[in-house]
Amino acid sequence: MSGRVLNAPAPVATTPAAPGGHDLAGTGVLYRLALRRDRIALPVWVYVGTGMVASTVFSFRKLYGDEASRRTFAAGIDGNGSLRALYGPIFDGSTTGGLTAWRMGVFGAVLAGLMSTLLVVRHTRAEEEDGRLELIGAGAVGRRAPLTAALAAALTANAALAALVAAALLAAGQDAAGAAAFGLALGCTGLFFAALAAVTAQLAETGRAANGLAGAAIGAAFVLRAVGDSGAGTGWVGWLSPLGWSEQVRAFAGNRWWVLLLPLAGAALLTALARALVARRDLGAGLLPQRPGPAAAAPAWRAPPRSPAACSAARCSAGRWPWRSPARCSAASPRAWST
Repeated sequence: MSGRVLNAPAPVATTPAAPGGHDLAGTGVLYRLALRRDRIALPVWVYVGTGMVASTVFSFRKLYGDEASRRTFAAGIDGNGSLRALYGPIFDGSTTGGLTAWRMGVFGAVLAGLMSTLLVVRHTRAEEEDGRLELIGAGAVGRRAPLTAALAAALTANAALAALVAAALLAAGQDAAGAAAFGLALGCTGLFFAALAAVTAQLAETGRAANGLAGAAIGAAFVLRAVGDSGAGTGWVGWLSPLGWSEQVRAFAGNRWWVLLLPLAGAALLTALARALVARRDLGAGLLPQRPGPAAAAPAWRAPPRSPAACSAARCSAGRWPWRSPARCSAASPRAWST
């Protein structure tokens, strides 16, 4: 045996990983997967939103070709409280772009919100509910990667919607600044509701409940905006609604760019909240407790006791007594019914 002593290799200095850096592992792969899975649904959403805006601007340009006719139309709309509550006020009725922003501002923002909500819930809570995220999580995928990938897909969809809407307005000969303001108003509103859906996906235990919570928030935002636009002295209520923020950008009527910071700031806060909530719950569970159903049905839903004649007819229909017709079974004696 040799008397030499083998020296152990010197330890290699390693740099500790940044805390939380592994939480985003696999985000790029999941992002591309989300776009691939929605390669039909997302273009349809964007096409519908862009098509509605394009058809509206071309219709207004054809119907109200001069400024006098547009101002007359706008004056009639401003005097109708129900139309103001439904569509909002007309901030500039002298241009076709101003009329288009009035007609499609609210419903375009609602469309962007619904698209973003369904997209985010589909790739977060619905995936957990189906068990696919548990399989994906067995690989090199971070805890917050699915949420980040879903929000990135929503950002892509809303950016495409904003760009195509602005391009459609430019193609119709409208002002470039107003077209950009209108497209960004729709896109930023969609981002806000995408972040809100990310929060509801952490609260609810099922995809249907998460969509329901986010949809209720969109409905509440519409009601708040309608109250703010319906009468004098209630304008401040509209500022409580993300749909009201989209309206207050006032595209083609001054282009208040600073209002876009409101939905962007709200989206950033809600995203941070959703990322924090992901780490505070178990996979497949929601933060809101699921209410169990009643142990017994309500009296109104319980089956009433049937008479011997009705039971005899049911037995004949089921084939218990195939040689008897239902009419004969109804007339059967209680003794025959009991057999």
